[in-house]
Amino acid sequence: MAAMAGTPLPTLAKTAWAALAWNVGVIVWGAFVRASKSGAGCGEHWPLCKGHILPDLASATTRVELVHRVTSFLAMVLVYVVYIGARRAYTKGNYVRRMAGIAALVISLEALLGAGLVLLAYVDRDQSVGRAVWMALHLINTFVLLATITLTAWYASGNPEMRLRGQGAIGKVLTIALLLTMTIATAGSQAALADTLFPAHSLVHGLTQDLDGGSHFLLQFRLIHAILAMTFSIYLFLAITIASALRPTRAVKVTASMVGSCIVIQLALGFTNVALLAPVWMQLVHLFNADLVWISLVLLCAACLPKALPTAATAPIGDGEVAATAT
Repeated sequence: MAAMAGTPLPTLAKTAWAALAWNVGVIVWGAFVRASKSGAGCGEHWPLCKGHILPDLASATTRVELVHRVTSFLAMVLVYVVYIGARRAYTKGNYVRRMAGIAALVISLEALLGAGLVLLAYVDRDQSVGRAVWMALHLINTFVLLATITLTAWYASGNPEMRLRGQGAIGKVLTIALLLTMTIATAGSQAALADTLFPAHSLVHGLTQDLDGGSHFLLQFRLIHAILAMTFSIYLFLAITIASALRPTRAVKVTASMVGSCIVIQLALGFTNVALLAPVWMQLVHLFNADLVWISLVLLCAACLPKALPTAATAPIGDGEVAATAT
């Protein structure tokens, strides 16, 4: 018998949360592949590595790339397992089943985008516009993947469905917050690529690179990313403050605190990354926390924009906005 909407399924929820954690790990390792210039470790072959299922592992770049391919495959398997479980447990149209289905489609596209990097030779020291565009698309798809897995796990845990329409001002505020966060992350992916291809030898050297109008276009993103991160973070802090005020439920307060904490940490990591001249380990930590910012923001949206608002005492605010004052 299929589960009703809002019915928690602990096993499915745990599997979805595990899939989310595993995918974050795969994403961070993927950044290590880029930062260590190991993207060409398997040659121009895909999905085989150097034309073999198990190639010669004498080269460190081959080992790094092969680990990424294996873990990426396991990530896809996990997401497919969640989707199959959701199909069996829920009826057609249920949010868990719908999000799991989208996640399965998006991770399939994720694999194709990863394959494209190899087959188009957008790896190692390639400095083309095509690589920059492809990486931006890869980052956007990755964030959509994280969002859909997060929502699958959230709904499978028994939380209410989310709805963007009819939510008034708060829905618009959070939608803009999601778009701005993705914009910051996309610029960050370009800045990270610049750090890999054109490493700075000192802070002065790095600043000179960034401000040189004749420098490679990717170097412009290091400054652009820093400016966007600092300015958009102000909006994000305002957004979580508004969310906490208009929808003061426990879930909103907890997820808003998560978002705020992750943003503060991310800004600190950003400054540290620049000060240390973007060492590989710091780039990975920076990316890991960026994923946490995104995931926590998605959770905030899910908690703040339920399909049915709390029915306890409410009071109109502004242009018809309703703030729940209970739970």
